[in-house]
Amino acid sequence: MSPTTLTNIQDSKQPLSVRRQTVNELLPYATEAISALVRPIRGRLLLVRLQVNQNQTRRWQISG
Repeated sequence: MSPTTLTNIQDSKQPLSVRRQTVNELLPYATEAISALVRPIRGRLLLVRLQVNQNQTRRWQISG
């Protein structure tokens, strides 16, 4: 990220169109960062679900 984009956002005297353009430029980076954070959390949740499902099937097998 270049420092010019940050100063554009901070400088509220500039017209809205310029600020919108910088926001649009930064949006893909933001979404990438968010998805990079969410991915491992999703993976852990899926692992926990799998473990729970395995435990339930084991209980059924033992009781049967």
